[in-house]
Amino acid sequence: QKANFTCDKCTTRGGSLQAHHLNGFNSFPEQRLLPENGVCLCKDCHDEFHLKYGKGNNTKEQYKEFKC
Repeated sequence: QKANFTCDKCTTRGGSLQAHHLNGFNSFPEQRLLPENGVCLCKDCHDEFHLKYGKGNNTKEQYKEFKC
């Protein structure tokens, strides 16, 4: 609901949305449950992000670069 069921990257509405942590789940445990540390991405955009930046130690700065 927070994202109006819309992918934050490609703006596709509905479909298979996934939660993405801006600052990685493993590296920033104190931010895991903060709503402001998350965005909704469609499966394709989420897969594309992690293909480019890997998994585990991601940052908000990487996401800003990815979204442009």
